[in-house]
Amino acid sequence: MKNIRIISLLFSGLILGFFIVVQFSTPKAILLNSSIDEINAKESLLSEFIQEQSYLLNRTRDLREKIEEKQIEIAEQTEDYNLNFLEDLKKVSGLKSINGQGIEITFSDSSGSKRSEDFSDANGLVLASDLRDIINALLAGQADAISINNQRIVSGSVISSVGNTILINNIHSSSPFIIKAVGNPQAMLSGLQNKYLLSNLFLRIENQGLKFIVQVNDEVYIAPYNGDLKVNHINLVE
Repeated sequence: MKNIRIISLLFSGLILGFFIVVQFSTPKAILLNSSIDEINAKESLLSEFIQEQSYLLNRTRDLREKIEEKQIEIAEQTEDYNLNFLEDLKKVSGLKSINGQGIEITFSDSSGSKRSEDFSDANGLVLASDLRDIINALLAGQADAISINNQRIVSGSVISSVGNTILINNIHSSSPFIIKAVGNPQAMLSGLQNKYLLSNLFLRIENQGLKFIVQVNDEVYIAPYNGDLKVNHINLVE
């Protein structure tokens, strides 16, 4: 009886030991599976990161190419703009010839009048002030370019008189004075007909017999300015 009890206890101990071994070995298997899942998750994240990085690199390259294309396009447009601006500036400053629709004025001394050296009698003679008044009237009519006896009138032009001699851009000029202007003929004619601007000239034409003839032409050519230019405020660009 005693042996049977010993055997039973021994058998029970073996069974209990088996369960204990199984109990302690099971968590190890769970931990192993958990590590594998973590490694797989990291590999998946790394793969996604590599794919996103490749996409961003391709996107960056495409954007860089588009930026370079736009820079070239802007440079070409800027160059065209600068050239057009330079051409307009040359026209405004008188350094470029211009032709187009406009008017021509023949303005001359009255018949039989003579220009004496002492300028004692200005009756019937075209004066420098008359020419300046006409230029102002044409400018009021938005003239694009003006010349007198082929002398281009620019912002720095001087129309003056020494005795009975009229100087235009320091060049001697005499009657008849051929005044050319390119621009809208109707607008310029409106300026020439303004009696407030040319009140004295109208009186002299009427009373002293000055000859003043205006013609509208479809093609008026004005040569470029060929005098000296003041460059006091020009800076050289390196």
